[in-house]
Amino acid sequence: MTGAGWLALALGLALGVGVGVPLLGDFLRKRDFKRQITGKRPERRADDNVRAEEPPQAPTEADAMKYIAELKSKQNVWGGK
Repeated sequence: MTGAGWLALALGLALGVGVGVPLLGDFLRKRDFKRQITGKRPERRADDNVRAEEPPQAPTEADAMKYIAELKSKQNVWGGK
């Protein structure tokens, strides 16, 4: 094989792997989902000790007032006349 042939083979293989692996993963994921829905495979569940992350707390009114006061105090520093 010539140099161009090896290059074409390498590019074809890289393109095939680059496109084939994600498509294969997508196919297997969809197939597994359909099998779980139809009951051919038991549904996968998380362990009992797994907890979802708690959402971050919303800022209180006191925090908002503190932030506004800080912004107002820095007005002269940022935009002098």
